[in-house]
This record gives sequence, structure tokens and C-alpha cells, in this order.
Amino acid sequence: MRIIKKLSGAVFEIKAAKDIKTAGGTTLVAANTVVDTVTTDGNGSAASKQLELGQYIVKEKTAPDGYVLDTTEHAVTLDNSHTSVNVAVQNQKNAIVLQKVSKNDGTVMEGVTFHIWNDDKSYDKTQKTDSNGRITIDGVKDGTWHYQETATKDGYVLDNAVKDFTVSDGKVNGQSNLTITVENDYTKLDLAKVDSGTGENISGAKLSLLDSNGRLVESWTSGSTPHRIEKLKPGQYTLREDQAPDYYKLADPITFTLESKADTQTITMKDMRYADLTIVKKIKASDITWAHGNPTFIFTVKGKDINGKDRTFQNYVEFTENYVNSHTDGQGYVELSVTWNKIPVGEDYTVTEQDVLRYHLVNVTGTENVKISKLQEPAKGVAPDKIFSVHANLKAKPTGTSITFENQKDDWGTTTHDTSVKNIIPLK
Repeated sequence: MRIIKKLSGAVFEIKAAKDIKTAGGTTLVAANTVVDTVTTDGNGSAASKQLELGQYIVKEKTAPDGYVLDTTEHAVTLDNSHTSVNVAVQNQKNAIVLQKVSKNDGTVMEGVTFHIWNDDKSYDKTQKTDSNGRITIDGVKDGTWHYQETATKDGYVLDNAVKDFTVSDGKVNGQSNLTITVENDYTKLDLAKVDSGTGENISGAKLSLLDSNGRLVESWTSGSTPHRIEKLKPGQYTLREDQAPDYYKLADPITFTLESKADTQTITMKDMRYADLTIVKKIKASDITWAHGNPTFIFTVKGKDINGKDRTFQNYVEFTENYVNSHTDGQGYVELSVTWNKIPVGEDYTVTEQDVLRYHLVNVTGTENVKISKLQEPAKGVAPDKIFSVHANLKAKPTGTSITFENQKDDWGTTTHDTSVKNIIPLK
């Protein structure tokens, strides 16, 4: 019997299919007895020893390296007309494919480097995935194999864990051809623009992301959710605000390091909200003696913004004769206002009027976010801050806060209407 394999190194077992007997009934070979074991030579063939005539089973016991074991039982009959029989056996070549893809979207990844080796180091190579994201190895010999990702593409997180597969009887993890899909996760960067007081996302800020060399990576306008950039190369970056939304202060740039990890990394830029505050001064037109000069009143706003920074603002109103003549109402009162448009939001700003001769404070009113406490009855010679305590919560109402101070004339002497020079102290 000759076995034709065309591959060297295959081992075959030949056994009796059933009892082989003489014409007289004497058993020569019992059923299932292995009568010979042969190995194919360099020409891929193997010849058995001389066998008794009868029925036999030929089965491959060991496949050549890199081929799947053929488990087929080939039935062969040797008789007087077939004393020499050829048995042709074919083997399927095995293969392992490492398929590299991007997590979530499944994009194939070319150029990812793997180290691949087996236990006896008969195979030990470093290879890169092709344009289809694959590394293919045909004819993988039996044993335990290992693969490890050693370099990946920019913006992806390296998975350098050593992973294994096993080849037994030519099958890779039990399959003739096995594709192992290896996913790469990637960096995820959320860039949030929020109100420093409320922590809520704010829209309308024009922002840019720069790399460590100052090159522009991306520009966008903030919205109701953080801006996400995926698959960004780890390293140092700077988040820059190019234009703040209306009523907000431009924030300082933030320089940060993007780490090589799959978890979402969030950078939050806080914008300080500006508030406006209007002070209205109300007096009776008939109280004014123009010979004493223009009535002038100075106001101070003082407190901490929501970041705890001390802030002080001052401004004044000055009643002129032309203004009073054209703005006096039917009750004989005239009002004049001053507005601050860029006071950083804070929860407790104290608003005071500077004491002046000839007038004393008689009443204070304000919008719903203004707390007014009457400390004592108004009287001549008592400083305004001893009569009323006035506190404005500009966080609760960033726009439209208004406070009215009403004064009454209390002296008709020769002194002028005020004792202070006009003075504007800018934002600290």
C-alpha cells in the first residue's frame, strides 16, 4: 500500500477494518489492530510493509506543520486483483489573520505593528498591518503562539497586552482558518465652555485648540454640550478663547496634557459672567439752588465675585440745570442714573452712597435681587450707610438690576450741594 500525500512529515496509521482470516478461518489479524505506521518522505509518499490481503483503514495521525489534520478514515481493500493500492490524501493549509480595526466604527487600521512569536521561537517576527488592516500567517505549526501590539497610529491607545492562540492538529483555536479581530480604542477629548457661576454650558464662545508648537488643530463655536475631538495624538495642547460670548469676560488660555488612554478626558474653561447694575438718583427739582453748583452724588459698589476676588467700583451722577429742566416729572421729581455694564457676577455686592452736605437719604428701592434693610429713621447729618444697608445679588439677576436712592434737601445754607470732587475709580 502506498500513500500519496505530496507533503513530507505526515504520519499515517493503518489498521485492520475487520478480522482478516485464512481460507480455513484462522484469524491472521484481529479487527482494529494497527498493522503499520508510516511517515511521508521528502517526495510526499509513504509505502507500508507487506500486508495480508483484507480490508484496512488508513487515517492520518499527524499532519505536516501548518496543515490541518485530515480525520477522514480511508477504506482500502487488498485482494488478489489489488495487491498494491495508492491512497491519495490532501491536507488543508491553516492560516491565522490578525485584523486590526478602530473600536466603535470598525475602520481598518493600516500600519499597526505587532510582535508575533511561538514558544519554540521558530517563528519570531515584527510585522505591520497592511492596507486592509491585516497580518496573515499561513501554515502555522502546532503549539502556543503569542502576539503583542507594539506601536499604533496617532490618536489611538496602545494595547500592549500579550495575547495567545493555540494550534493543535493544525487547527487554530479549533478552526482551520481563524481571524482574530483586535480593536484599538482611541483618545476622546471633551472641551467644555461653562459659566463660572452656574457651571452650565454656554453657547457662542469662539474657541481654538493649538498643539505644542502653536499650530491650529481645530476651531469651533461653543454650544449647549462640550465639543468633542476624537483620535487626537497624546501630548500638550492649549485651549484658547478667541471671542467670549456677550456679557462674558474673555478667559485665560488653558494648557494641558492629553494622556494616552481611552477614558474621556475633559477640559473645562470657565467664563466669568458680567452683570449690569443701574443706580438711579431721585431728588426734588425744587430743592436745587443752582448758585450752589450742580448736585453731585457718588456711589460705591463693593464685594467679591463668584471666584472670591475683591471688586470695587465707583461712579457718580451730576444734575445739570438743562437736564433738570427737561426731565422733571409731574410730581416735581427728577431722576438721573448711572450704569455699570461689566461687573463680574457675585452674590453679595454692597452698594453705598457717599455722604454729602445739604442732602440726606430718605428711601431706597430696588429690583427683586436687592436686599434693603432700614437701619434707622432718616435724619439730617446721618450718613446714608447708617440709614440703609443695600446688598445686590448679581448672580441671581445678571441683567436688569436697578437701585433707586431718593434724597431730601436738609440745609439751605451757603455750602454747595456736595463735598466731594467727581471721581471715577475703574474696575480692579
